[in-house]
Amino acid sequence: MHKNIWDNDKLNRKSESEYLIKYLTNVYKANKESSFVLNINSEWGFGKTYFLKNLKLELENADHKVMYFDAWQNDYTKEPLLAFIAEINESFKSFFTAKQTKSKKFLTDLFKSSLPILVAALSKKLTGYSLEDLKEQLELDENEGSENSADEIDDDKDSIKTSISTLMSKATEIALEEHMTAKKSILEFKENMRKLISYIDSLSNIELPIYILIDELDRCRPNYAIELLESIKHLFDIQGLVFIIATDSKQLSHSINAVYGSKFKSEQYLKRFFDREYTLDEPYVYDYILFLLEKYNMLKDDNFYVALDEYAYNDVNKNAKIIELYAKFFKLSLRDIEQCIIVLNAITFTWDTENKIHLGYMIFLIMLKQKNSTIFESYIIYDKKSSLGNKFSEWFKEDELNRKIKIRVDDGNNESTLEALLGEYSNFEFLTFAKSNQLSGKENNFNYLNIRKEVPIYTSFYNDNKIIFKEFKDYYKYVLRGFRIN
Repeated sequence: MHKNIWDNDKLNRKSESEYLIKYLTNVYKANKESSFVLNINSEWGFGKTYFLKNLKLELENADHKVMYFDAWQNDYTKEPLLAFIAEINESFKSFFTAKQTKSKKFLTDLFKSSLPILVAALSKKLTGYSLEDLKEQLELDENEGSENSADEIDDDKDSIKTSISTLMSKATEIALEEHMTAKKSILEFKENMRKLISYIDSLSNIELPIYILIDELDRCRPNYAIELLESIKHLFDIQGLVFIIATDSKQLSHSINAVYGSKFKSEQYLKRFFDREYTLDEPYVYDYILFLLEKYNMLKDDNFYVALDEYAYNDVNKNAKIIELYAKFFKLSLRDIEQCIIVLNAITFTWDTENKIHLGYMIFLIMLKQKNSTIFESYIIYDKKSSLGNKFSEWFKEDELNRKIKIRVDDGNNESTLEALLGEYSNFEFLTFAKSNQLSGKENNFNYLNIRKEVPIYTSFYNDNKIIFKEFKDYYKYVLRGFRIN
């Protein structure tokens, strides 16, 4: 396997790629009678596109031919089958060498046999009429008011019903003819595809199966996604083809419900299209944050000030580590974490001062708003709420030492909730100090982290004469605007 393919693998997907290639290879060897469709399921933002593109390279290194189809980029077309067959035509051309001249005939025959299918699909899209549509267009509301007499109304109704009956009869006849023509065209198309694959199998430089990777399907219009899946099911159920379709299955189910209604059993409906489903491993929080910071060019951002102990965290990226600490504190999902980093990225683009961004405090505010916007609003307007500290205690999770750290907010000793919570992020001084002590063999004797009255800018934790921080109150403005951009 190519040594550079997974050099940037922040989410540990290489092992999953190797596993799936081995699995699909053996599935194909065990059953060569039909195609195989695998759904790669993963939430939005978990690196499905990165995984598919690297999987493509791995398969190509093993002498397989691979077609990659970005459904989202082709979503603008009315007919998904048109874009899909066009991509097949272009991709398959690249599979052959200049000396493999027979391939041209097979490709030409395949493309010609697809034309009647495309014409039938497009004609319906362009006219917009099906049998049911025709009936709806011709039927009139019998309860609609009219100035005509009762006898005239009855005569009109009879005339309309006769017209509808005649038109429906003719439409049915046409529909049956179109159905038989379409059926014949589909059989011809599939036969030409089989001939093409048989020819490919005879070539020494290509290994079957041919892999067709489909990405971003869950981002498409619901009708587009459904019609593409239907086309794959009915037109490409052919031995020698393996489809790998990456989706957020939950999101795709919601899209299907948008078409068929909330009571429609969309998850069961989807199973009709997939032979198997594989769910990508959920990445470790720290690894995922590393991946996101690199994605948004903030992994080594010198514009951040990160107050983490140099000794305790000398083997990690400090930007990622402090974000991980807060993400665990707020118990955010991976999707929430990406939303927060998107907001942070927007803030870095609009930061209008030479002063560094205090990453600990900024990400604290961003995640607080992401977790609970009501509490965030209470915080920034200095609303004095004793329940605020309790809410933070509920969110707090075990720290790096697997020790339960309890937070105590004593409003009686603080002028405002603002000062109390400003102290909250300064407690990472204690967390890092505790870890340093553990690494050096010292014991930790504290059970509580008291939130101190002094705001961090006046504590030794932030007493760095080389760094002048922007007023912390201005951070609220950036956070609020960052969420608006998001």
